[in-house]
Amino acid sequence: MKQGVKLKKEQKIEIAKRICENYALGTYTLLSCCEREGISDNTLRTWVNEISEISVSFKEAQVVADSQYKKELKEKAKTALTKLIEGFESVETYQEGTPDKKGKIITTKVTTKKRFIGPNPTAVIFALTNVDSENFKHKNETSGTLAVTGKIQVENVAKLTDEELEAQIKELEKGQNTKIKNKK
Repeated sequence: MKQGVKLKKEQKIEIAKRICENYALGTYTLLSCCEREGISDNTLRTWVNEISEISVSFKEAQVVADSQYKKELKEKAKTALTKLIEGFESVETYQEGTPDKKGKIITTKVTTKKRFIGPNPTAVIFALTNVDSENFKHKNETSGTLAVTGKIQVENVAKLTDEELEAQIKELEKGQNTKIKNKK
């Protein structure tokens, strides 16, 4: 579309509708959809702010596109996680060559190596803690309650003798409420 061309409201709505339909498919970026229609994404955003029908269509297209993206991303993540858990085979190709008189590299040898990439322990732990959390828990997770009772007051322990400290420790080990006395 030529710069400086004034479009009627209906024309803007029609162009925006096509852009939103393509964008909602989830296979095109907003920028590429706008380029196909001959406008910039800034122009579309201006229309979204000016025309309520375009604003509604654009918001609906964003919701659909985001939903589609999340669905595809979830499937890709599952595939990648499975690959990391099971391990996979990688094929690597190496080319050796020498330069000719003009400096262009001429391939003299092509080597292909297959190698197995073993399971990733972090991916395995992630999967197990999320799929079977009853049997596989993080170390920092605790169940039940932990109750601590008693009162410990520490005031200038450095002035206590070794015997006094030993006596205080024995009292604490007995589970008694203890106040460490300050020796003046």
